[in-house]
Amino acid sequence: MRKYWFLPLFLLVAVFGCAERVSVPEVLQMTQQDKLYTKYNIWYTNPENISCLNPQTGRILQVGTEVEVLECTEDKLVLKDVKTGMTYTIDFDGNLRMSTMREFIGQLLTTVPGSEQLKKEPADIIDHIIHGEVIPGMNRRQVLLAYGTPAATRTPSLKNSTWIYWAANDNTIRVNFRGDKVSVITNTAE
Repeated sequence: MRKYWFLPLFLLVAVFGCAERVSVPEVLQMTQQDKLYTKYNIWYTNPENISCLNPQTGRILQVGTEVEVLECTEDKLVLKDVKTGMTYTIDFDGNLRMSTMREFIGQLLTTVPGSEQLKKEPADIIDHIIHGEVIPGMNRRQVLLAYGTPAATRTPSLKNSTWIYWAANDNTIRVNFRGDKVSVITNTAE
């Protein structure tokens, strides 16, 4: 019996140590011919360690980029940019987002190509969106394309007149709306 002391430990690791897989095609109700695209700009300083809070610093994986899911568990999403082959790992924490991975996937990914997502937007606004810029006069949909869905920990409802996004470190960016239009953007770092 002594030589099998590791068996209970092995079983514990096997049962509890593995994160549950999440099926993105199932979450998005995809057909086999559907392709995946980002719904908003994903900001990163290290493509292998991207926060699910999407802090507005570093480089951008642009809205509408065609991606392939390489791995998806309850705490990690690995995407590959189909065009460049570059991979991106998003570390997901449901407590920080106040959502599940399945809800996060619905906010982050779509089967609608980038050209379709942006086709009704004016050219000057598209330029701001793809560069991750929010300016006064933009509507809520355009802010979502540029910055993404704010974490519910700071913005419990998209009906709020202020959306709060994370910038670098503990700094935040506040986007204030008057009706459906951005009136003021405040970066607490400035």
